[in-house]
Amino acid sequence: MPKPKKVELNVVRLTPDVTVLVDVWAAAHALDRPAALSRLVELGLRAEAGITGVRPGRDELAIEARAVSQIGLLIDPETPEEERDRRIHRLTDGPPEFVGFRIDLPGRRPH
Repeated sequence: MPKPKKVELNVVRLTPDVTVLVDVWAAAHALDRPAALSRLVELGLRAEAGITGVRPGRDELAIEARAVSQIGLLIDPETPEEERDRRIHRLTDGPPEFVGFRIDLPGRRPH
């Protein structure tokens, strides 16, 4: 039977003010404090190294999916499904009068 991997425990001291900020950030990103701290450290290290971490194509879909999920949480649950979809579509794609100008959509090029 293989031995279980050891989990390394790291203790971090935070001031009460920083703890509140981390908890607020964690709540906004639906994470618990340890996961939020790990993510914030990773983001800080990437920023320091000048790495964006965004991979063209795949990450845009993940970002859009997260945006749709977060927008869905903000819309009143009593709103009919058709209206919810219309609002989410308008916020993610933009107003109909501007969709034709978006160069990030498939098959669109600058005029």
